[in-house]
Amino acid sequence: MAGLLVVACNASHEDLDAGAAGLDGAGECAAGATRCDGRCVDTTSDEAACGGCATACGDGYRCVDSVCACLEREVCDGACADLETSSAHCGACGNA
Repeated sequence: MAGLLVVACNASHEDLDAGAAGLDGAGECAAGATRCDGRCVDTTSDEAACGGCATACGDGYRCVDSVCACLEREVCDGACADLETSSAHCGACGNA
């Protein structure tokens, strides 16, 4: 029985993906990291968990200081658009 408990405990630690924030020696997230879906993440910069586990940044957005930001692009119709390559927003929002 003790062997089964050890295997189960080891398996639960192995299931955790260290992620960018990493695990400490006890299998917990390192200081400043948050466990989201079995991964340790830095919610100040992780696009899949920006500001919290339930907030993913959309296409073209980057997580900066816990907020999804449209960097080096323009927000057009609520989406982050590249004005140099977008056929719907060529040079300016709404210019097709």
